[in-house]
Amino acid sequence: MVGQVWANIALSLVLLLATFLCGLIPLCWMGARDGTSLDKLAQFGVGMLLGTSFMLVVPEGIRECQEHGGNVGLDLLVGFLVVYLLDRIVQLVLSQKGRLSNAARMPVQPPESLRDVLRNPKQVWVNILSNNVVFALFVHGLSDGIALGTTVNNPSLLVVVLVAIIIHKVPAVLSLTSVMVCKQNLPKWEVIPNLMAFSLSTPIGYLILSTLNLNESQTMTWMSGNLLLMSGGSLLYAAFTAFVSGTGSHDHASFDDVGVDEFEAMAYFDTRDCNAVEDSSEPELPGHDMAAAKSSLDKSVYVLLGVILPTIISFVIKE
Repeated sequence: MVGQVWANIALSLVLLLATFLCGLIPLCWMGARDGTSLDKLAQFGVGMLLGTSFMLVVPEGIRECQEHGGNVGLDLLVGFLVVYLLDRIVQLVLSQKGRLSNAARMPVQPPESLRDVLRNPKQVWVNILSNNVVFALFVHGLSDGIALGTTVNNPSLLVVVLVAIIIHKVPAVLSLTSVMVCKQNLPKWEVIPNLMAFSLSTPIGYLILSTLNLNESQTMTWMSGNLLLMSGGSLLYAAFTAFVSGTGSHDHASFDDVGVDEFEAMAYFDTRDCNAVEDSSEPELPGHDMAAAKSSLDKSVYVLLGVILPTIISFVIKE
């Protein structure tokens, strides 16, 4: 019993450290921050997130779901809607807190060091909850951990689910960091807590279920197969949010100043560039439209390249 507990803790620590360290890789690009390399990296990250959803997580979830008699469409829909509804509830709660507060509203400076993060943990949680992409991926990771935890007394199924999680975890965390660094234009010490939250999600879900030490049963096997596909639905929500939205994030407002209206009216960042779009009354130069179209096409190429990586993985790793 004690040995099983330590094995569960060790597996959780390995998942945590591997995910976090892998997610730190795109931060190496932040030193240059010239708006070109980072933008390409962001588009590549969005492509990886889409490819991971459609080519790795959903197919594996469908396979497990069909083996255990689940409903593919229902599982995907439930996974997608659960994250969507939780996301909307969080935004409404934060909005209500902002409306109830009559205190003076002071803008919060972005954290510049670990000390700033530790001094204001409340703002860290607000940043995590109000970031649509991070929140959706956190719920996705939590559902991954829960699905893994239901297999703790079924070693063969545990290996299958663990491999499936590891295969899609790497491109997912790389794409998350890339999107936060460039597309959302977040500072380094806001990216790191968000990354840590995502890295903790799967270990937390796994430890909760494994601690319950549920006996192997047909019900547990069915739950594991269906939860993996629901997790795919939650990842689809995160991928669509990153792909469609301009930023999917928030402005740096204080806790009392956060609300739905503020999120929707935040400073808009052009998805074609890492710099904020500024209104200009200057006339457009000849060829501007052609250059913009070419730039958009160039960025689309990097999205397609990002999709290719998980696609290759899906063909290389059959089982």
